[in-house]
Amino acid sequence: LEKLDQEIESLEKQLKALLSDSPSALHQEQSTKQLKQQIELNKKDIDALNNADYAQKRVSELLHEAETTSTSIKALEHLIEAALKKLETAQSKLEAMKAMYAQCKDNIAEHILLQKQLKSFAVTNNKWLELLPDNQDLNGYVNDNSLELFATSASHLEQLQLTLISQLRSFVDLNIIEDKRGIKGDTPFWHEISQCVDDVSEVYGNLDTQRSLLGRQVEEHNQTIGTKKEIIVQNFKIIKAFEKEINHAFAGIIINNVETVEFEVGINKQFSSLVNEFAETNLYSNQMQSDDFYQRLVAFAERFFDKDDNFTLTMDSVIESFEPRVQLKNKRGREDKKQSNSTNALIKIKLVQLLLKRLIAHNCDTSLPIVHDEIANIDIGQFDWWLNDLEESGFKLMAAGTHSTSPELQAKIGRRHVMDALTTALPYHAERNRVYWKGAETFTSLDSGEQAELL
Repeated sequence: LEKLDQEIESLEKQLKALLSDSPSALHQEQSTKQLKQQIELNKKDIDALNNADYAQKRVSELLHEAETTSTSIKALEHLIEAALKKLETAQSKLEAMKAMYAQCKDNIAEHILLQKQLKSFAVTNNKWLELLPDNQDLNGYVNDNSLELFATSASHLEQLQLTLISQLRSFVDLNIIEDKRGIKGDTPFWHEISQCVDDVSEVYGNLDTQRSLLGRQVEEHNQTIGTKKEIIVQNFKIIKAFEKEINHAFAGIIINNVETVEFEVGINKQFSSLVNEFAETNLYSNQMQSDDFYQRLVAFAERFFDKDDNFTLTMDSVIESFEPRVQLKNKRGREDKKQSNSTNALIKIKLVQLLLKRLIAHNCDTSLPIVHDEIANIDIGQFDWWLNDLEESGFKLMAAGTHSTSPELQAKIGRRHVMDALTTALPYHAERNRVYWKGAETFTSLDSGEQAELL
């Protein structure tokens, strides 16, 4: 703009100079006309520049307004979103209140029906309700089940009343008591029944002979219970001794990263609780134990003793589990988490060895097969001690492996057979049609003569 102003000022000076120099009229007119045109062009350029500056300022203002508008739009969007959430929450609360209102209406209707049923029950069973003390309160929530229970209880009371009356009348018929209370009348009730029961109690209250007889029966009963106690306690000791023996056999054996293996026999809690109770109970006296004790003992006997032999305990019901707990290297405490396939297999095989050896006479040397599928699952570093342990315990390893079994593992085991020699047309699985067996097909019992020849 400054340059254009300067140029206009220069042109105006030139115009004045031309006018003052007074050249020829034609030349002066042409010069003047050119200067005026140039001045007009420069003014237009100035106007254009002024408009451009205004446009640039307007653009900045519009951009600022657009930014402000965008911020307002975002704020409104947040408000709309919050309002929608509040609307959704309000609708959920409305639905919940509608459901609660419907439930209240149902509860009121049910309450009215229960009140009618209670009134009917009170009228029907008024004689039983009158037996309750005046200050007796019945607390709790009444529903259909409660009413059914009330009706059942009232029915049981009726049956109990009839049974008591029948039994008390039999005492009168046997001349054990006299009918002083009207028990043989048409409508005896609890007052007559309770007084008649007192009469029977008075008759049997001083029977020394009966007491002596019952004392002897108690002693005999306690002796029988004592015998079962010894059986139970002895079997508990056998279980613990077996557990200790197995753990002693595992002592010092390190399997992979397992430093110690300890088995724990999971004993039924009912059995162990009864053993602990026996330790504090004296059964060799003329005193009866508590009813709860006998109830627990009867329940135990029905569950754990042989039905055909009251003195034979079924151990398969007593022992619920037999699981190992291991201690890993560089770790404290034992855990019962599942270990690797190699570790689990070696622990189970060692346990099978110990259990089988318990079935064989100590003076009998044996060589029994230990069969294991997929021998490569066992860590190769365990074979040195494991094969020696099998040999010392009277067992031979018989294992299966794939063609990928390493030469080192084959060398450690020694003898190897390839199962590709024979096939079967009737495999138990389509991929198991190859068969190999180099041994006896059956076991045959020998008579005494044949055994003598072999010896």
